Amino acid sequence: MAQSFARYDGLRAELIAALEQRLPGISWTVHLPASVNKLADGRCFFATRTMVSSADVVEPSHRFADIFSAGDPVLAKYGFPAFGGTDPTPGGWTVARSANAAGAIVSIESKSPAYLYIGAPVDSATCDPAELPEP
Repeated sequence: MAQSFARYDGLRAELIAALEQRLPGISWTVHLPASVNKLADGRCFFATRTMVSSADVVEPSHRFADIFSAGDPVLAKYGFPAFGGTDPTPGGWTVARSANAAGAIVSIESKSPAYLYIGAPVDSATCDPAELPEP
């Protein structure tokens, strides 16, 4: 668990730094704390702290083009493919996702404000939130 936390929390921090550099008028703060949950199939799934933007990112990022140019190199560094565009999503959301071979997911979802979510399956005998290191 500690290794996964360090890896994916590092990805989160680097993505936020890249986004804040590319979109300097928009800051990101913690929306939800890191968590672990046991899935229906018995696997343990870890989520880093979910981040929320101070403003919508769709128009300031040229419909996510700046998010891709800032985020894709960070994704590559951590073994993820590029975002590859936005997903058709109902309800007015603009969503970009990337998933790696291990089943980890990075998602940026915007509908004023935007959210950054990173989650991954992890090896844990107990899947107990007490296993999470302090951020």
